[in-house]
Amino acid sequence: MVEVLSKEKRDFESIKSSDLVVGDIVRCHADEKFPADFALLTSSNGGDCFIKTSSLDGEKNLKKREQLKDLDKYFKKDTVDPNGYLKVQGSLKIELPNKDLHSFKGMMNIGNDEFPLSDAQLLLKGADLANT
Repeated sequence: MVEVLSKEKRDFESIKSSDLVVGDIVRCHADEKFPADFALLTSSNGGDCFIKTSSLDGEKNLKKREQLKDLDKYFKKDTVDPNGYLKVQGSLKIELPNKDLHSFKGMMNIGNDEFPLSDAQLLLKGADLANT
């Protein structure tokens, strides 16, 4: 099960990970595996989090992921605001999947703002959210 922001309920609700669709805003908790690849929007730890990728690459070290600078005007750090998130409309353009776990490029557009994405925002399917 995964928590997805519901437009109808204006809050997060649990759904099967097989029911995820592109564009869902998902809330993850510590020690959970990511059921899909995600882009980090914010976290309860000042916008940053650490992930464990040992199941993917064997590395034991935690990897830091960071909220994009200036993205907190849409996704406030240390807060969960479902009503505010529902007002955000934008798009993501990302590169095609590749075998390099440490390489990722994309672009997030919200209104007139553009935010370049890198591996510092990539949350890989099968990795664990270690702490936020």
